[in-house]
Amino acid sequence: LRSSPDQYLQALLSAIHGGTETCTRAAKDLEAEGYFAAVTEDQIKGYQPEIVAATRHNDIAKLKQQDRIRNYCNRFGESLLHISCRRGYQEIFEHLLSSR
Repeated sequence: LRSSPDQYLQALLSAIHGGTETCTRAAKDLEAEGYFAAVTEDQIKGYQPEIVAATRHNDIAKLKQQDRIRNYCNRFGESLLHISCRRGYQEIFEHLLSSR
Protein backbone atom coordinates (compact mmCIF):
# COMPACT_ATOMS: atom_id res chain seq x y z
CA LEU A 1 0.00 0.00 0.00
CA ARG A 2 1.47 3.31 -1.10
CA SER A 3 0.23 6.39 0.67
CA SER A 4 1.53 9.63 2.06
CA PRO A 5 2.18 9.94 5.81
CA ASP A 6 -0.94 12.12 6.09
CA GLN A 7 -3.09 9.54 4.31
CA TYR A 8 -1.69 6.78 6.51
CA LEU A 9 -2.41 8.77 9.68
CA GLN A 10 -5.95 9.55 8.55
CA ALA A 11 -6.57 5.87 7.77
CA LEU A 12 -5.15 4.85 11.14
CA LEU A 13 -7.28 7.37 13.04
CA SER A 14 -10.32 6.32 11.07
CA ALA A 15 -9.74 2.68 11.99
CA ILE A 16 -9.18 3.41 15.68
CA HIS A 17 -11.55 6.32 16.37
CA GLY A 18 -13.98 6.17 13.50
CA GLY A 19 -12.60 9.28 11.81
CA THR A 20 -10.32 12.27 12.07
CA GLU A 21 -12.91 15.03 12.33
CA THR A 22 -12.90 15.30 16.14
CA CYS A 23 -9.11 15.51 16.34
CA THR A 24 -8.86 18.17 13.65
CA ARG A 25 -11.79 20.18 14.94
CA ALA A 26 -10.44 20.30 18.49
CA ALA A 27 -7.10 21.76 17.40
CA LYS A 28 -8.79 24.35 15.20
CA ASP A 29 -11.16 25.29 18.03
CA LEU A 30 -8.27 25.91 20.41
CA GLU A 31 -6.54 28.12 17.88
CA ALA A 32 -9.72 30.08 17.12
CA GLU A 33 -10.48 30.63 20.81
CA GLY A 34 -7.07 32.22 21.44
CA TYR A 35 -5.93 29.29 23.57
CA PHE A 36 -2.32 29.78 22.49
CA ALA A 37 -0.72 33.10 23.42
CA ALA A 38 0.58 35.17 20.55
CA VAL A 39 4.37 35.41 20.39
CA THR A 40 5.66 38.98 20.25
CA GLU A 41 8.79 40.33 18.59
CA ASP A 42 10.13 41.41 22.00
CA GLN A 43 9.84 37.86 23.30
CA ILE A 44 11.74 36.52 20.29
CA LYS A 45 14.44 39.22 20.53
CA GLY A 46 15.03 38.36 24.19
CA TYR A 47 15.48 34.66 23.41
CA GLN A 48 19.24 35.09 23.04
CA PRO A 49 21.66 32.17 22.60
CA GLU A 50 23.53 32.99 25.83
CA ILE A 51 20.37 32.88 27.94
CA VAL A 52 19.07 29.77 26.22
CA ALA A 53 22.43 27.99 26.66
CA ALA A 54 22.55 28.94 30.34
CA THR A 55 19.07 27.50 30.81
CA ARG A 56 19.87 24.32 28.89
CA HIS A 57 23.08 23.77 30.86
CA ASN A 58 21.53 24.51 34.25
CA ASP A 59 23.81 27.54 34.74
CA ILE A 60 21.84 29.40 37.39
CA ALA A 61 24.76 31.77 38.13
CA LYS A 62 24.72 33.03 34.53
CA LEU A 63 20.96 33.53 34.60
CA LYS A 64 21.17 35.46 37.87
CA GLN A 65 23.53 37.93 36.16
CA GLN A 66 20.65 39.04 33.93
CA ASP A 67 18.76 42.11 35.16
CA ARG A 68 15.37 40.64 34.48
CA ILE A 69 14.33 37.66 32.43
CA ARG A 70 10.95 38.14 30.89
CA ASN A 71 8.85 35.56 29.13
CA TYR A 72 11.34 35.16 26.29
CA CYS A 73 10.51 32.48 23.76
CA ASN A 74 11.29 31.32 20.26
CA ARG A 75 8.93 31.74 17.33
CA PHE A 76 7.16 28.51 18.29
CA GLY A 77 6.37 29.77 21.79
CA GLU A 78 8.92 27.59 23.60
CA SER A 79 10.13 29.59 26.59
CA LEU A 80 12.99 29.30 29.04
CA LEU A 81 10.42 28.07 31.53
CA HIS A 82 9.53 25.21 29.16
CA ILE A 83 13.20 24.22 28.90
CA SER A 84 13.71 24.26 32.65
CA CYS A 85 10.59 22.16 33.24
CA ARG A 86 11.43 19.63 30.56
CA ARG A 87 14.94 19.16 31.98
CA GLY A 88 13.84 19.15 35.62
CA TYR A 89 15.85 22.22 36.64
CA GLN A 90 13.89 23.29 39.71
CA GLU A 91 16.23 26.10 40.79
CA ILE A 92 16.12 27.70 37.33
CA PHE A 93 12.35 27.22 37.22
CA GLU A 94 11.93 29.03 40.54
CA HIS A 95 14.33 31.81 39.46
CA LEU A 96 12.44 32.37 36.21
CA LEU A 97 9.13 32.59 38.07
CA SER A 98 10.51 35.03 40.63
CA SER A 99 12.11 37.29 37.99
CA ARG A 100 8.85 38.08 36.22
